[in-house]
Amino acid sequence: MISQPLQALSVANEVKQSRCALKREVKASDPAAARRHVADVILDPPHWAGNWQLADVLCILPRFGTTRAASICHQAHTSTTRRLCDLTDRQRTVIALALSNSTN
Repeated sequence: MISQPLQALSVANEVKQSRCALKREVKASDPAAARRHVADVILDPPHWAGNWQLADVLCILPRFGTTRAASICHQAHTSTTRRLCDLTDRQRTVIALALSNSTN
């Protein structure tokens, strides 16, 4: 039987590896595909992305920094520190549309 601290470390390592894999996929793809991929993660977050803050997800996109992330969050009437699991369906849709309409 695995102790609780080791089990927690195992789960945390899985989450970290999944997030790094997403970051690698986004970096390797063209900007439009990267925005679509991130929008898909925001619309239907996997279990490992639920506690990820919105600004952290948006900032993995190329040419997206804290200012652009804050602008998109403002359009959705939410905070940059909001976690993906706490977003409403309307907020998810607004953010996904803002990403698809983004030209940079």
